[in-house]
Amino acid sequence: MAYTLSQLDKLKAAYAEGVLEIEEDGRKVKFGSARDLQNRINSIEQELQAQSGFTSTIMKFERD
Repeated sequence: MAYTLSQLDKLKAAYAEGVLEIEEDGRKVKFGSARDLQNRINSIEQELQAQSGFTSTIMKFERD
């Protein structure tokens, strides 16, 4: 399923408010726990990143 940024924003808002049930396009979705909701948010973020072709790089600096 292709997700949208607005769907992701809605899930993030629900998570921030501690809400585990949302309604999207006339359908109610209830998550079993905050962890379940966070896992869905993470997977959607990864999918959207893959769709956009955007990748992030973490740089590590070490000092001699």
